[in-house]
Amino acid sequence: AVRSFERAVQETPSGSPDLPGYLNNLGNGLRDRYSRMGQLADLEEAVRSYERAVQETPSGSPDLPSILNNLGNGLRARYSRTGQLADLEEAVRSYERAVKETPSGSPDLPMYLNNLGNGLRDRYSRTGQLADLEEAVRSYRAACTLGALGAPNEVLNAARNWGNWALQRRVWQEAAEACQHGLATGRLLLARHWGRAQKGAWLRELQTMPALLAYALARLGRLEEAVAAAEGGRARLLGEALERTRRDLDLLPSRGHADLLARYQAVVQQLDRLTRSEAPAPDAAGALSGPERLAAITAANAEFDAVAAAIRAVDGYGDFLVEPTFAQIAPLSHAQPLVYLLASEAGGLALIVHAGVVQPLRLDDLSEEKLDALLLVREEDSVTGGYLVGQLGDDAQLRQHLPPLLTALGELVAQPLAAALHSLPGSPSAVLLIPSGRLALLPLHAAPLADGRTLQDAFAVRYAPSALAAAAAEHRPLPTGQRPLPAGQRPLLALGNPRGPQTAPALFTDWLARRAATALGAAAPLLFERAGVQAVRAQLAAGSPAQLLFGCHGIFETAAPLDSGLELADGRLTLAQLLDEVRLDGVDLVTLCACQTAIADFNDLSNEAIGLPAAFLQAGARRVVGTLWPVHALATVLLLDHFYALLAAGAQQRLQEVISGAQAVSAQAILACEALVQDPLPFAHPMYWAAFTTTGAAPPAA
Repeated sequence: AVRSFERAVQETPSGSPDLPGYLNNLGNGLRDRYSRMGQLADLEEAVRSYERAVQETPSGSPDLPSILNNLGNGLRARYSRTGQLADLEEAVRSYERAVKETPSGSPDLPMYLNNLGNGLRDRYSRTGQLADLEEAVRSYRAACTLGALGAPNEVLNAARNWGNWALQRRVWQEAAEACQHGLATGRLLLARHWGRAQKGAWLRELQTMPALLAYALARLGRLEEAVAAAEGGRARLLGEALERTRRDLDLLPSRGHADLLARYQAVVQQLDRLTRSEAPAPDAAGALSGPERLAAITAANAEFDAVAAAIRAVDGYGDFLVEPTFAQIAPLSHAQPLVYLLASEAGGLALIVHAGVVQPLRLDDLSEEKLDALLLVREEDSVTGGYLVGQLGDDAQLRQHLPPLLTALGELVAQPLAAALHSLPGSPSAVLLIPSGRLALLPLHAAPLADGRTLQDAFAVRYAPSALAAAAAEHRPLPTGQRPLPAGQRPLLALGNPRGPQTAPALFTDWLARRAATALGAAAPLLFERAGVQAVRAQLAAGSPAQLLFGCHGIFETAAPLDSGLELADGRLTLAQLLDEVRLDGVDLVTLCACQTAIADFNDLSNEAIGLPAAFLQAGARRVVGTLWPVHALATVLLLDHFYALLAAGAQQRLQEVISGAQAVSAQAILACEALVQDPLPFAHPMYWAAFTTTGAAPPAA
């Protein structure tokens, strides 16, 4: 590509109107090659190409701002490599000129303002000149304000750059303002799309902004707003599905409001055309001038607000596209405390909501940098091991890194959190944890306290993708007036060892399925080749059972989380199917006797909590028991066998008690594994038991 660009430049005479474009393309190609190879000579040549392109472009040309912007990017990249202040000075001048040469209303102006803000930010960091700081803030603010109409993706970029910079400077009001710009635009983008793939793309852009906003608001003392921000950033697609009756716009025609659906679709399509980045050239047929385009966007936004208000007037849609409020969250904290956990560049934070009151708990050492060090071991730029590597399937890494991880979590999170919870009125015995981002990958319940116990010994710990999601699951009506427990009075659909009796990943799960069915007085389980996706679908179509037990192999696809799922006899039951096709209305408990069934997507950090627990909740289940890493076959079935025995008796016991009971009854089973015979406590290592989590509704009283 670079050679082709070079030849195009060589073949084009000076003065040709095409030459600036070819020089600009050559600069882009060289800069891309520099990004890949790191050869400074490529970056030097890219800058020369951009400089010549600027020289060859007449003032007033519509192409000039873009070329100036690229020149600024090249110079700023060279400054980052060499540290030469002259490059940064020239980059800022190029950005300033790009902004000046861009007409009002251009969809590119917010991008140029964002880049100008980046250049001024870097220069302020180098020289400390207050004027640069003030001008950078003005540039970011202008990018967010102008982009809200015509370039929403640039609002997200500017808000992220501005918010992170304000966080580093510990200017909380500014950080909050930046994140509020970004989230307001992001929510509009989500509202204008109803396809999961489209929403997921925008959620990836939002990333950790809700946690950053919550942290900044908490530091400002605006605690109730901080809680609402933390809740609003969690599991947005899940929240929509849990309240499907008000969110599903496709139901509007059947309720006599086809006109509202048509209006909504029309205005969404119009806004998409008006705000997409590849706007038609100014001289294209039907193209709008900058002011005309802004006026059209303003009118379309007004229509969007009007039709959304009309939809909210429909029975059952009263809070359509309304953000969660603290008034909704506060009543949920009377049964047990809600704890939002987040990590930022400035440190960590727990927002404890109990009896309608918010108590902030600063966890200053729990920074994003510290969290990364807990998850991964790095040598230079390469990952060489760590807990996350073990979580994804390396037993040796898990055995080595899980104990020190738990020790660190005890000091960083569990011990200060336990002290704060014990100080609450009434000394609560249960807690709902709502961890944000990569904190959701951690076995927080198993972190040790100062007295040697774990957090789960001191409190009944459960997790949720959001407080409102947990509440929706808890208050979901059961069919035909059935009560949640005792489980022995309600049917169980159990699947065991779908890959065959000798398949190691699901070894012993056929035995567990039989034992669980017997304990609960349920029908015979589906075993081996009968334990398939189609069989599950057929059973569910005939009426949802009260409980589901999947004894099989689970897999988490790091590159494509929606393809993760449970390996059954005739294929995989995937997250995508659970999210979009399978309904589990009336299912009180789903137990996943399988590997990696509680892991959420950690690549995009979109706070969408993409994982099997959230998917089963969305499909209609109330509670899900899953695992955070590949689990040991024998240890797992022994633990869950004891769990089902207690469930049949209507007993409630914490995980540690279940483990002790499992070990007490396991002597005969342990004899089946010769390697374990000599160890009196073969499953004492936390890798055997700390993986298990409960997500969703609280268990009913025994």
